[in-house]
Amino acid sequence: VISRISFETERQGSGTELVKFLCTVGEKYGYQSLIFECPNLNCLAFMKKLGFNKGNRLALKDLKLSLHNYYEQKNNRDKIRN
Repeated sequence: VISRISFETERQGSGTELVKFLCTVGEKYGYQSLIFECPNLNCLAFMKKLGFNKGNRLALKDLKLSLHNYYEQKNNRDKIRN
């Protein structure tokens, strides 16, 4: 259980990387889903970005797919900018 976490800088990918790591660890130890507490609107936006639409629980397989899609979209945006 991680009760609360924050980063010095926001919108730099640290939270997304942490969730990616938690997926890897969760799979290794047989977890089926991740549950997030949403203490503020920034967290809610972050959760929606990762695929949490209803409630605060998401199956690891769905979360991994959301992360894959997020990184794919991000890479496409970066290619367009460059």
